[in-house]
Amino acid sequence: MKKNRFFKFLFFTFSFLICCSFSSCKVFLSLTQNQNGDVNVEFSGIPEEAFINTIKSFLATDSESTTNKNLIIDTAQIKSFLINSGFTNVEVSNQIGANVDIKMTIPKDKTFIFDSKLVFSNNSESNSSFGIELSPATLQTFYANADEQIISILDILISPAFYGEEISEEEYIETIASLYGNDVAAEMNKSEIYITLKNKSGKTLKKSLPLKTLLTLKQAIKIGW
Repeated sequence: MKKNRFFKFLFFTFSFLICCSFSSCKVFLSLTQNQNGDVNVEFSGIPEEAFINTIKSFLATDSESTTNKNLIIDTAQIKSFLINSGFTNVEVSNQIGANVDIKMTIPKDKTFIFDSKLVFSNNSESNSSFGIELSPATLQTFYANADEQIISILDILISPAFYGEEISEEEYIETIASLYGNDVAAEMNKSEIYITLKNKSGKTLKKSLPLKTLLTLKQAIKIGW
């Protein structure tokens, strides 16, 4: 029983570390379409101080085996998690106080991300297409078909658009503040995702989106060709 609790703790901590990366003030997400329809993904984000302090507090009070006060992201664990979720060519790197950098490939026929229509990629000569479709429908389908690890991450971030719930961005930030404190809410309030798409022909599209807008999304946003 004690062993099971320990592994649940490790899993929660890992999920929270991922959340830290996504809730940094600037998150950079690049998707490149391959000739075979697979999509290469590059992610980069710097965990913000308030989230880091929240984790440190959690580790200091709830872990019987953790004495290190420095936040160290276990890149091997993140890599294993992503591989088990169906991604390939996974590379993860991090240094304390620096970016969390993740590179991986979304296989065209093996992950629920394509099934949810959140990412679409068609490499046929007659009907070539590539992009992202962010909408309540695609986000909810993504959530319904995601594995336990990804669901845990979304639940920690509090993601009403993925649950089919409708609240305002202001209400969302107030909810984050009540759960994680005003400092975390302030960081989440200014967090921005910078998205870059590059199709197999070399054309590029760029768009930025507040994280709070994504997590409370009400209107569809389509980026691509």
